[in-house]
Amino acid sequence: MIKAVIADTTPLYALVDSSDQYHLKARQELSRVVVRNRVSLSISRLGSKGNHRNPLATVC
Repeated sequence: MIKAVIADTTPLYALVDSSDQYHLKARQELSRVVVRNRVSLSISRLGSKGNHRNPLATVC
């Protein structure tokens, strides 16, 4: 079975091209994704002991 992934790389192009009309939006969205990813990783490493609040509630 062949599995395929289709990815739109347009936001990545906008991110590296400061003259692109969507450059600022791409930077903002990428920073949100990075923050969410770091928080998710932290929660997964802490485990689900229930002794920590969900920081994503204030980020999103």
